[in-house]
Amino acid sequence: MFAVRATKYDPTKRDARGIFHINEWTSISDIGKTFDGKELTPEDYLQMEDAYIAAIFQLLEATGLSCLAIELLENKMGPDARRSLQQLDTWQLRKKLGAIAIEGELDLEGIELISRLSLREALWCKLKGDHATYVHFGWDYYMYLGTEREGACLGSPPSGMHFETLKSPYAQTFYEG
Repeated sequence: MFAVRATKYDPTKRDARGIFHINEWTSISDIGKTFDGKELTPEDYLQMEDAYIAAIFQLLEATGLSCLAIELLENKMGPDARRSLQQLDTWQLRKKLGAIAIEGELDLEGIELISRLSLREALWCKLKGDHATYVHFGWDYYMYLGTEREGACLGSPPSGMHFETLKSPYAQTFYEG
């Protein structure tokens, strides 16, 4: 089995307690704000969001899966979601999700859509698949990936991301499959 915390945060920048002390953006609502002298642009945000989606697709490829099911869905929005809905067509993505049957399994398009909405704090969810495969989203742009598929390997993280061996703190249920 492997389990990783997949983030944009460089683990070498953490202190001995694991706390990240760099002034870093953590949400879509930070677009337009300045961090360490550089403004977070919509393009910069989307580039990182794309890297997170790529990491999810790496997991799917490593496990041979092409669909995941929603294990848990909270349709409530994060603290800065009202503002984020107005950015990067997030409201349109949310409306598109309403047209997708979210009961049962999500195909690749559905996985990407619900993942983008989770990263943008427009909803919160946990995804699961065969072989105890999971994708969990945390606050502050943390994501957790894992599987019990024998021989599965994620490889190197997408550009700008880091994989740290760590089981999801949201893994509170037992999987079958």
